[in-house]
Amino acid sequence: MDLKLKEFLGLQNFFKKKKKKKKKKNTIKNNRVPASASEVQILKKQFNTGNYDTSVINDVNVPAALLKLWLRSLPDPLVPNAL
Repeated sequence: MDLKLKEFLGLQNFFKKKKKKKKKKNTIKNNRVPASASEVQILKKQFNTGNYDTSVINDVNVPAALLKLWLRSLPDPLVPNAL
């Protein structure tokens, strides 16, 4: 086998091993972090009073949780069950 090919295959195996180790270390990233319930309630009160300023929100999960809360509170589903 050519020396350059051996070096390439060795590097390839090295990076595969590193990638596997990195995946194991960062498994916490795959878990979903829920929004803070108190922040969702504050935003809900703010929206109910007509204040739609969202510039102070730093967590994307807060407005998403509020949207899901609103969708669940609808009397009729957006997509009919017949579909």
